[in-house]
Amino acid sequence: MKRGFWILCALVVLGWGFSSFSEENTDLESNFKFIVNVQNSNTSLSKKQVSDLFLKRVTVWPDRTQVVPIMHTSRSPFFGKFVQSILGMNKTEYQRYWQRKVFSGKAKMPVEGNSLKEISDFVRSHPGAIGYVSKSYSVSGVKELSVTP
Repeated sequence: MKRGFWILCALVVLGWGFSSFSEENTDLESNFKFIVNVQNSNTSLSKKQVSDLFLKRVTVWPDRTQVVPIMHTSRSPFFGKFVQSILGMNKTEYQRYWQRKVFSGKAKMPVEGNSLKEISDFVRSHPGAIGYVSKSYSVSGVKELSVTP
Protein backbone atom coordinates (compact mmCIF):
# COMPACT_ATOMS: atom_id res chain seq x y z
CA MET A 1 0.00 0.00 0.00
CA LYS A 2 2.81 2.43 0.91
CA ARG A 3 4.59 1.73 -2.37
CA GLY A 4 1.43 2.57 -4.35
CA PHE A 5 1.07 5.82 -2.41
CA TRP A 6 4.63 6.92 -3.24
CA ILE A 7 4.21 6.01 -6.90
CA LEU A 8 1.03 8.08 -7.01
CA CYS A 9 2.83 11.00 -5.33
CA ALA A 10 5.67 10.80 -7.85
CA LEU A 11 3.22 10.81 -10.77
CA VAL A 12 1.37 13.82 -9.37
CA VAL A 13 4.63 15.76 -8.90
CA LEU A 14 5.88 14.84 -12.38
CA GLY A 15 2.54 15.75 -13.95
CA TRP A 16 2.55 19.10 -12.17
CA GLY A 17 6.09 19.80 -13.36
CA PHE A 18 5.24 19.00 -16.98
CA SER A 19 2.11 21.14 -16.96
CA SER A 20 4.09 24.05 -15.50
CA PHE A 21 6.70 23.66 -18.22
CA SER A 22 4.16 23.73 -21.04
CA GLU A 23 2.41 26.77 -19.55
CA GLU A 24 5.76 28.51 -19.31
CA ASN A 25 6.55 27.76 -22.96
CA THR A 26 3.25 29.13 -24.25
CA ASP A 27 3.73 32.19 -22.06
CA LEU A 28 7.16 32.85 -23.60
CA GLU A 29 5.59 34.04 -26.84
CA SER A 30 3.72 36.70 -24.92
CA ASN A 31 7.03 37.98 -23.48
CA PHE A 32 8.10 39.34 -26.88
CA LYS A 33 7.06 42.40 -28.80
CA PHE A 34 7.84 42.29 -32.52
CA ILE A 35 8.80 45.57 -34.09
CA VAL A 36 9.28 46.77 -37.65
CA ASN A 37 10.24 50.03 -39.27
CA VAL A 38 7.36 52.56 -39.44
CA GLN A 39 7.47 52.38 -43.26
CA ASN A 40 6.48 48.71 -43.14
CA SER A 41 2.81 48.29 -44.15
CA ASN A 42 2.29 45.04 -42.21
CA THR A 43 0.33 45.16 -38.98
CA SER A 44 0.01 41.46 -38.23
CA LEU A 45 1.92 38.26 -38.98
CA SER A 46 1.50 34.64 -38.01
CA LYS A 47 4.10 32.93 -35.83
CA LYS A 48 5.16 30.89 -38.88
CA GLN A 49 5.64 34.05 -40.96
CA VAL A 50 7.80 35.54 -38.20
CA SER A 51 9.85 32.35 -38.05
CA ASP A 52 10.28 32.35 -41.85
CA LEU A 53 11.49 35.97 -41.77
CA PHE A 54 14.06 35.35 -39.02
CA LEU A 55 15.29 32.15 -40.68
CA LYS A 56 15.44 34.00 -44.02
CA ARG A 57 13.12 31.54 -45.71
CA VAL A 58 11.28 34.69 -46.82
CA THR A 59 13.65 37.49 -47.82
CA VAL A 60 11.39 40.27 -49.10
CA TRP A 61 8.34 42.02 -47.71
CA PRO A 62 5.22 42.22 -49.93
CA ASP A 63 6.35 45.70 -51.11
CA ARG A 64 9.66 44.14 -52.30
CA THR A 65 11.72 45.73 -49.50
CA GLN A 66 14.53 43.41 -48.38
CA VAL A 67 13.81 41.76 -45.00
CA VAL A 68 16.53 42.53 -42.44
CA PRO A 69 16.00 40.54 -39.25
CA ILE A 70 17.94 41.51 -36.15
CA MET A 71 18.47 38.96 -33.38
CA HIS A 72 19.74 39.28 -29.85
CA THR A 73 23.23 37.86 -29.38
CA SER A 74 23.40 34.27 -28.17
CA ARG A 75 24.51 35.55 -24.74
CA SER A 76 21.21 37.38 -24.24
CA PRO A 77 18.50 35.72 -22.14
CA PHE A 78 16.04 36.66 -24.91
CA PHE A 79 17.95 34.68 -27.53
CA GLY A 80 17.33 31.17 -26.20
CA LYS A 81 13.70 31.91 -25.35
CA PHE A 82 13.06 33.34 -28.82
CA VAL A 83 14.82 30.51 -30.65
CA GLN A 84 12.85 27.92 -28.69
CA SER A 85 9.39 29.47 -28.56
CA ILE A 86 9.23 31.20 -31.95
CA LEU A 87 11.66 29.29 -34.18
CA GLY A 88 10.98 25.91 -32.56
CA MET A 89 14.68 25.06 -32.19
CA ASN A 90 17.22 24.82 -29.45
CA LYS A 91 20.43 26.88 -29.61
CA THR A 92 22.46 24.04 -31.15
CA GLU A 93 19.89 23.41 -33.88
CA TYR A 94 19.80 27.14 -34.63
CA GLN A 95 23.60 27.29 -34.93
CA ARG A 96 23.66 24.23 -37.22
CA TYR A 97 20.90 25.70 -39.37
CA TRP A 98 22.95 28.84 -39.96
CA GLN A 99 26.23 26.98 -40.44
CA ARG A 100 24.64 25.05 -43.31
CA LYS A 101 23.11 28.19 -44.86
CA VAL A 102 26.27 30.28 -44.55
CA PHE A 103 28.73 27.63 -45.72
CA SER A 104 26.54 26.73 -48.70
CA GLY A 105 26.49 30.41 -49.68
CA LYS A 106 22.68 30.56 -49.50
CA ALA A 107 22.38 33.25 -46.83
CA LYS A 108 24.11 35.41 -44.26
CA MET A 109 23.19 35.17 -40.60
CA PRO A 110 20.84 37.82 -39.22
CA VAL A 111 22.33 40.99 -37.77
CA GLU A 112 22.82 40.77 -34.00
CA GLY A 113 22.08 43.40 -31.39
CA ASN A 114 23.57 43.63 -27.91
CA SER A 115 20.69 45.43 -26.21
CA LEU A 116 17.01 46.23 -26.49
CA LYS A 117 17.93 49.82 -27.38
CA GLU A 118 20.36 48.72 -30.09
CA ILE A 119 17.71 46.48 -31.64
CA SER A 120 15.06 49.18 -31.48
CA ASP A 121 17.45 51.77 -32.98
CA PHE A 122 18.44 49.38 -35.80
CA VAL A 123 14.79 48.70 -36.70
CA ARG A 124 14.05 52.43 -36.61
CA SER A 125 16.85 53.18 -39.10
CA HIS A 126 16.39 50.25 -41.56
CA PRO A 127 13.18 50.13 -43.65
CA GLY A 128 13.08 46.31 -44.00
CA ALA A 129 14.09 45.50 -40.44
CA ILE A 130 12.21 43.27 -38.02
CA GLY A 131 13.29 42.67 -34.45
CA TYR A 132 11.99 41.59 -31.09
CA VAL A 133 12.21 43.23 -27.71
CA SER A 134 10.80 42.61 -24.26
CA LYS A 135 7.05 43.14 -24.01
CA SER A 136 7.70 45.66 -21.23
CA TYR A 137 10.32 47.63 -23.19
CA SER A 138 9.06 51.04 -24.27
CA VAL A 139 9.75 51.74 -27.95
CA SER A 140 9.23 54.79 -30.10
CA GLY A 141 9.76 55.45 -33.78
CA VAL A 142 8.98 51.83 -34.70
CA LYS A 143 5.77 49.92 -35.32
CA GLU A 144 4.63 47.00 -33.20
CA LEU A 145 3.33 43.92 -35.02
CA SER A 146 0.67 41.67 -33.63
CA VAL A 147 1.60 38.01 -33.98
CA THR A 148 -1.04 35.31 -34.27
CA PRO A 149 -0.50 31.60 -33.54
